[in-house]
Amino acid sequence: MLSPIRTTFHNSANIVQSSPCQTVSFAGKEYELKVIDEKTPILFQWFEPNPERYKKDEVPIVNTKQHPLFR
Repeated sequence: MLSPIRTTFHNSANIVQSSPCQTVSFAGKEYELKVIDEKTPILFQWFEPNPERYKKDEVPIVNTKQHPLFR
């Protein structure tokens, strides 16, 4: 989980409670941290030094079959 977990001990049993939602700030905007499961697609964004490539459909696409690290 991305959010921290607080554990409380009561007798011999562990009771786990999630802490309140946390946010992270990026480019002046606040985003809520959420738990990611294995079904959530993850997108990568990078800086394109030559934006003209977007108009020519020359932007690279990562092939996850050739690069399993990106799965």
